[in-house]
Amino acid sequence: MAQVGIGTTEPDPSSMLDIQSVVKGLLIPRMTTVERNNISNPAEGLMVYQTDNTPGFYYFNGNTWSTIAVNWTVDGDNMYNANSGNVGVGTATPASTLDIEGSLGYQVTTITAATTLDNTHNVVLCTGGEYIVKLPPAAANTGRTYFIKNINSDGSTIFIDGHGTQTIDGNIGYALDAYQAVVRIASDGANWYVIDQSIPITSYVLSTCDGAIFAWNDVTNPITGKTWMDRNLGASQVATSGSDAWSYGDYYQFGRGPDGHQCRTSSVQIGQSTTPDPGHGNFLNSYPLHWLNPIDPNLWQGVNGVNNPCPEGYRIPTREEWVEEINTWTSNSGMDSVLKLPYVGYRWVNGSFNGTGIGGEGRYWSSTRFNDINYYNLRIKNNQSPQIGNAGAMIGYGCRCIKD
Repeated sequence: MAQVGIGTTEPDPSSMLDIQSVVKGLLIPRMTTVERNNISNPAEGLMVYQTDNTPGFYYFNGNTWSTIAVNWTVDGDNMYNANSGNVGVGTATPASTLDIEGSLGYQVTTITAATTLDNTHNVVLCTGGEYIVKLPPAAANTGRTYFIKNINSDGSTIFIDGHGTQTIDGNIGYALDAYQAVVRIASDGANWYVIDQSIPITSYVLSTCDGAIFAWNDVTNPITGKTWMDRNLGASQVATSGSDAWSYGDYYQFGRGPDGHQCRTSSVQIGQSTTPDPGHGNFLNSYPLHWLNPIDPNLWQGVNGVNNPCPEGYRIPTREEWVEEINTWTSNSGMDSVLKLPYVGYRWVNGSFNGTGIGGEGRYWSSTRFNDINYYNLRIKNNQSPQIGNAGAMIGYGCRCIKD
């Protein structure tokens, strides 16, 4: 049988039918599922294009109709390759389910008022004041991810709501309370979770100890609305556990400034000081008396306290603020709160460190006076309810600063 050529007088010798055209293509028979199934005695290898149900190419394998799997490649500036189930953009050999070798674009939306996010949002820039951004139902959006950034230059807070009873990292919401703060949130099909976050860091250099830069982020209790440092004063990191020694920070005698006595390696000196600034960095062993004579109970009162050890705009919390904080906790552990409070223990008047780590306790000063020598403090202990106690000013406790 002679070969047939359409658009050519020299058909390819390997084919019975050779169609060559630069203006038109080949259209194979199109039919519905019913029409395809009504073909009488289809020959093995017969191919049609099904137009309904699951559209696509089908062929008869001698027993039944089968779909034709198409591994496709498009040449050009980008390459798309579906071999082995992988898709490549900019590469013919994708190594992952989706392999993009080149820049990646995102939909960027700027909002200025309360908004419920949907499938049209990806990167969301929030400006225009304080309002709530509501996430869609997590169950209907498994795997969906949003990038949300606060671009309110006046520092107004953007509150993110997890949608009804659905939570964000177990909390009822999330506060972007700093200019340029950004969070990436994803759904697991039941709730929303923070994948990563970036909050501008404020820092200042401690004038004593090792001279390292003390840097921190702010964290806000969503129930009280109070903003705190995310780590202890002098700590190099946020606590990863109750026994994380890098998160303990410094140990202050009540009312003293950052003169060096708070450093773990400071020497111990027996006696009292006659001025709020002793003029040295030694830890004063004045037991059972106050380290200062005459006593001044107001050295840590507010941001303007003479010896306020916290950076500008921060101060030591009051007894009432500690009570308000622990009343929002759902467990006895300070590690389960937004503050991540480790078991710092305390420094006794002889310079020894006691009660640190799991099995010990965490003791944190308040700025509130109990009597002339003693001052209120927070005490947390593993498997016990947090308590407000009091102790002598000569003992070294941890400090967590609150934003004024």
